Amino acid sequence: MSNHFLLDQTIVRNSELSFTEIDGETVVMNVETGNYYGIDEVGSRIWELLKEPLSIKDLCVSLTEEYDADLETIQGDLLPYLQELITENLIKEV
Repeated sequence: MSNHFLLDQTIVRNSELSFTEIDGETVVMNVETGNYYGIDEVGSRIWELLKEPLSIKDLCVSLTEEYDADLETIQGDLLPYLQELITENLIKEV
């Protein structure tokens, strides 16, 4: 996926990763690399929503409904975060 997301792209979390929830946060382990990732409460909600393929647009709308933020703010915060998750192979485009 390029650095520029299209809102109609569909993404899903990498099903090959091990993860657990601890006190509202998620810890993900990439077995291939041995890297661990700590994901905060909002990131954990994103992780939960991405258990099934979801368009970036629908993800933004869901987060707008759940959190007190407008769509522009959600997109501005979410798109760089998703790029980081893709770079680390925690989520993928489908």
